[in-house]
Amino acid sequence: MRNLKFIHGVFVFFALFFAIYIKQNPSAPIYLFLKNTYSAILMLGAETLLKLTNINFLFDYQLYIIQNAEKIIKINAFFYSLNQIALLLIIVLITPSPYKSKIFYFSAVVLIYILYNIVRITIHSLYPETLYTKNWLFNLLLIPQWIILIAFIDFYWQKYPAVKNLMIKKYKIQDSAYKSFIRKLYYVVVIYYLMMIVIYNNIFIINGELLVNAILKSSNYFINLFGHDTILMGRTLRSSQAALYMDDSCVGINLMFLFAAFIFLMPGKNIHKLWFIPAGLFAIVAYNITRIVLIYESIAGNAGKYVLPIEIHDIFTYPVLVFTFFMWTIWINKFAVKSNKNHKEHIAH
Repeated sequence: MRNLKFIHGVFVFFALFFAIYIKQNPSAPIYLFLKNTYSAILMLGAETLLKLTNINFLFDYQLYIIQNAEKIIKINAFFYSLNQIALLLIIVLITPSPYKSKIFYFSAVVLIYILYNIVRITIHSLYPETLYTKNWLFNLLLIPQWIILIAFIDFYWQKYPAVKNLMIKKYKIQDSAYKSFIRKLYYVVVIYYLMMIVIYNNIFIINGELLVNAILKSSNYFINLFGHDTILMGRTLRSSQAALYMDDSCVGINLMFLFAAFIFLMPGKNIHKLWFIPAGLFAIVAYNITRIVLIYESIAGNAGKYVLPIEIHDIFTYPVLVFTFFMWTIWINKFAVKSNKNHKEHIAH
């Protein structure tokens, strides 16, 4: 058993080392070979499907692009599902199971991902407008890649339950709680991408612009309170001293969702989740407002130049990640563990 763990550890180490090496050396021959081979397979599959239509496409296997009269589709990492395949590999490696099963099931799911991405490339080629983040179909097409991964984890750990049983024993949860966790993961994935559709499409009455406006108006209020004469023009806070623009990535939607999803997935009474999640989200928004005020103060006080020694997004990202982790810790220790304890006492009686 120890030898098996050592072998798995070596595999994971080399996988991480390879990932870091490729990130630093994207032109490495072995990476280019794998990347180009994968791109060619995806293109070939998409070409096969697209030839069933009456639309003329140009397929360039040197540059790995698909072109029609409206748009050029570049076959790149966006269509590889690399994060999902990497997680898939880790799950297979850490799960005690026969090596034949590891190879067979990993290869089978990778093939499913290839077919999925071929279909996705085909749809984007036929409807180029769906390549934009704000397009509803763009988001819907990303749901299956996570559903496939969750379904595989559930299947593999039911078939080879050593890891599942270890988690149940270590965290002292019931098997029903584990099944509930997996079921909630499906909900989280679907809710996330539906949320992206609502947030980035102004056709809905409630959308992301409401949150952006609330953050900017609150920031503008406090900046004026500190003696600056600023006005809000769209997404820009502007004065004679400085100007500050808020992009979608500055709002913190993904982090807010990650915080809420974690609490939703963890054990604990729903009545506590109904106040704990909004309280955490409010704190993240309040911190974001504080960040904008401090950044503006820094720029206005230095002739309109950004001079802080830390990158502008990191001022929000790193501290708020620490805060989010702190909130998760509170939930686990004060609510989730207590909930499990009460559940066991109830069963005992």
